[in-house]
Amino acid sequence: MTIADQPTLLLIHGAWHNKNCWIPLQQELKNLGIPTVAIDLPAHGTEPSEKSLRRYSITDYRQRVENWLAENDKQPIVPVGHSMGGMIVLDLLKHNPEIDQAILLAPANRAGVWKFLLRLIVRHPLILLKSILTLRLWPVVADTDYAFELFYSDQTKMADVADKLATLQDESFRVFLDFLLKQPIPQDRDILLLSGTKDQIFAPVNQKALASKLKADYVELAFGHNFFVEDPKQTANEMKNWLD
Repeated sequence: MTIADQPTLLLIHGAWHNKNCWIPLQQELKNLGIPTVAIDLPAHGTEPSEKSLRRYSITDYRQRVENWLAENDKQPIVPVGHSMGGMIVLDLLKHNPEIDQAILLAPANRAGVWKFLLRLIVRHPLILLKSILTLRLWPVVADTDYAFELFYSDQTKMADVADKLATLQDESFRVFLDFLLKQPIPQDRDILLLSGTKDQIFAPVNQKALASKLKADYVELAFGHNFFVEDPKQTANEMKNWLD
């Protein structure tokens, strides 16, 4: 595939994050001649909120992506979703059969979310209690040390991602409920699923199972949940190899 033929990658961030998390990966993809666009989901980053954050659903987030696609329908697009963004991309594919390619980075999946919930119950019951009582997901990432443990592997120093940790924000509680109940499985699509072997949120075993259901190409990287921040160059190379 020549540079002129490269589709634009539409980057959709995960829970608690905003579009700025993609900057290191965008630079590496640019070096490879792959154009990208990153967007903020409603009530994240600079994107305005039309209602309380806790009321936003996966459907609301998907419609934000669909609206962007409708306004930019003249260019070939491959949606790329990380974590929650991965679930949004799967929902997008389910409702938009004309989209035939996608890339998922450590995508949220129902089995993985249930396992993560059980770990919170056992290891951090007070965090879970605070979230339930306040109907907010901020307590899950409020402690910087725990947030670092969730998103990054031991190959990364906290100081190197301090700016990323500082921009974490609250997330929709309703979306969390959607995660527990929904698992879109679009069929007959060309999908790449990248997973982190040291992911503390969604274990590789769950990602492998999801990739099997999707009949997706599956690649593991030796990093944590935010492996695209830890090693953006390797992530970009894996994405380019697949696109080619």
